Amino acid sequence: MRTLAVKIARTVLVVTLVAAVAGCEPSQADCPFPASDCPTSCMRVDAMQVDEARGCRFETLLGCMPPGEQTTDAACFRNVDDGRIVTASGSAMTGRPGWRRCGAAEFDRVKAAAPVCAPPGDASTQ
Repeated sequence: MRTLAVKIARTVLVVTLVAAVAGCEPSQADCPFPASDCPTSCMRVDAMQVDEARGCRFETLLGCMPPGEQTTDAACFRNVDDGRIVTASGSAMTGRPGWRRCGAAEFDRVKAAAPVCAPPGDASTQ
């Protein structure tokens, strides 16, 4: 009888562990930001970056985030370290260290770079 109880307890423990691992969602620590690529368990945070020298904007990956809902509001953000101006999901970018919402002048720069172009260094821009 004791052997049966131990086998049942082990089975319950294994099933509980498998269920717990299978249901794990990645945390922000598992999803790098900034990043040049994202793990398959994370969502991409893509943006349209302004290229003022060419008068256009191009798609770029800013980083990754855990799965969830991203708004499609295409809010304007400026990187305080390097000055990049991007439009990206407000829910994905709000509160990110090093990024702040654009002011009116920065938003005007986004509107001036309306055409879409290939990223710098892309073979199609050579």
